[in-house]
Amino acid sequence: MFDKICIIGVGLIGSSIARAARTQKLCTEIVAFGRPQDLDNLQRALELGVIDACYTELKEAVAGAGLVVIATPVGAIEAVFSQLKPFWNAETLYTDVGSTKVSVVEAAKKVFGAVPENFVPAHPIAGAENSGVEAGRGDLFNERRVILTPLAENSSSAIEQLRRFWQGLGANVSE
Repeated sequence: MFDKICIIGVGLIGSSIARAARTQKLCTEIVAFGRPQDLDNLQRALELGVIDACYTELKEAVAGAGLVVIATPVGAIEAVFSQLKPFWNAETLYTDVGSTKVSVVEAAKKVFGAVPENFVPAHPIAGAENSGVEAGRGDLFNERRVILTPLAENSSSAIEQLRRFWQGLGANVSE
């Protein structure tokens, strides 16, 4: 489905996406981006085989990615958008996994002026008692609901591609 997936934030949700995508063969390569202070977590994800490479430079992490998943706390998403803006690629699909959409959409509008058509907000209704890369599970999304929250700006092809991705992870997708 994708040659390369970049996950920004490899905690429970981000690492579970990576594990499921690998198991279901939805990509060829999985990389992660994190801040320099998150290097231990990135290295642990690498050691566990959750990702193939890790970066603390966003430009390198997103280069050539077909899908970028923002799996950070919602409060960090505006900063992530600001960092992504210089490297935003119209051919790449972008999404988030935040539990609220109003602040995510407002952050996108603030940074980009409008929500880019290739950014489709999503909310997986999944979680676990534990957090962090080691808590990630390849089956976390099986039979779990994922709500896509597309906007008028989103292209129908981006919405459909994201729907197929989440279904490939085992999720029941709704809008």
